[in-house]
Amino acid sequence: MLCAVACSAPAQPEPVATQLGRAQHPGPPDLSEAARVRDLLAAIFEDVASIADSFSGGLDNPRNPVSDPNTLKRDSERLDAATRKANQLSQVLDSIRNGGHEGGR
Repeated sequence: MLCAVACSAPAQPEPVATQLGRAQHPGPPDLSEAARVRDLLAAIFEDVASIADSFSGGLDNPRNPVSDPNTLKRDSERLDAATRKANQLSQVLDSIRNGGHEGGR
């Protein structure tokens, strides 16, 4: 008789705390997304390092972006490229944060 009552009882709903924990901490990110984050960070670093390097000779260096319009143009292009990569990085991180679903960007 005890089994008949216990076995026929409706299943208990999952505790809300367990549901919330799963929503806040989805499974590990896709490795391809992690590789994309790594690649974007490395590319941003290269762009910023190149810009910083153009100042390495100091302000008296005739090849710095303050004195040389060609260096200024190149650094401006690198800064634009780094900005585009940072925006892409933001989208990838949003995707990871949302459990692999595209964010609203």
